[in-house]
Amino acid sequence: MSELPGTRVTALALIAVLAAGGALGAPPAPAALVAAGDRHYAARSRLTGTVWEAVPAEVEAALDSYRAALAADSANLDAGIGLMRTLEFKGSQESDAFPCQPVYAEAVRTGTSLEEAGAPPAHLSYWLAVSWGRWGECHGRLKAAREGMADKVRKYAEKAIALDPGYQGAGPLIVLGRLHYEAPYIPLLLTWPSDKKAEACLRRALGLFPDNKNAALFLAELLQHDGRRDEAVAVLQAALAYPVDPVRGLEDSRLAGRMRALLATLTH
Repeated sequence: MSELPGTRVTALALIAVLAAGGALGAPPAPAALVAAGDRHYAARSRLTGTVWEAVPAEVEAALDSYRAALAADSANLDAGIGLMRTLEFKGSQESDAFPCQPVYAEAVRTGTSLEEAGAPPAHLSYWLAVSWGRWGECHGRLKAAREGMADKVRKYAEKAIALDPGYQGAGPLIVLGRLHYEAPYIPLLLTWPSDKKAEACLRRALGLFPDNKNAALFLAELLQHDGRRDEAVAVLQAALAYPVDPVRGLEDSRLAGRMRALLATLTH
């Protein structure tokens, strides 16, 4: 497994630290930096006409704010989680896997450092599962499985489910369900992936959040693969009846597009 590069604090992040203190050399204000990061993250996408699009400047500003907060307080959980979720969003905008590798590597490094510092595990475990999973996707699922990444994702997702299954719209359940469905079965090496467990996780997620398009799409794909066309159609139609969540405008609109495409395939 390749070595994770260290997280680099940019010059802009250091400037933000000083600015938060109000004067050169004044004590930094991590809470203010986290709040600034949250504002920029909330503005990461915008609706232009009828199309949602990413706003890269806001994404970078959020990253700078969270990195600056961590530079001032390396154990700041809110800053660390803010950085990890923003990196996940940034990486998801890349169509090529190669540029994603350092993005997700930074997310993993950030989460691991917080874990080693004794940060509360409930929500951190979820973001570690997401970050390891994304990093594994960049390296290819088979290689990721052989190098133990799938086991890491499973460990953190199961921990997150035990502590707060409804976090991030049942995110831990969705991560584990998708992992069980997509992880390759490798005799003597990776024998635990199970479509049955995948379906159970995704149905539980939809039971908590019926409008969750991530859970609906993954469940529909599983049902299609299993030859259960009518069930897949019902799952997609039920979730598409809910409008796009403006808080997750870009993410939800893209998921809705993929769901409509799958629905068209299943009904024609």
